[in-house]
Amino acid sequence: MGIFRKKPKTEAPGVAEVDFATLAAEAAAGTKTQNDLWGAVYDLPQWHFIGHGEMPNTRPLTGSIDGTSYLFAFTDEKLAHQAALHNGITVN
Repeated sequence: MGIFRKKPKTEAPGVAEVDFATLAAEAAAGTKTQNDLWGAVYDLPQWHFIGHGEMPNTRPLTGSIDGTSYLFAFTDEKLAHQAALHNGITVN
């Protein structure tokens, strides 16, 4: 119910230029470490989460893709809003 936001922090130099697809591929191939990938992810200035459930027991929305559970996090509020609506969640 609604969208949670990670508190914005000062944007780290070069964060906007990070190519996450390349970084993820390099991490999977072993040419970059998982720490490089996750470090860049955690340095993002904002994250948006879709809240699920009723207050006070609201929790972030999770889902399953190909049998693996995921926490859905977004870097764009509009995409989070669209995903919430697609999953039948009313956004306040």
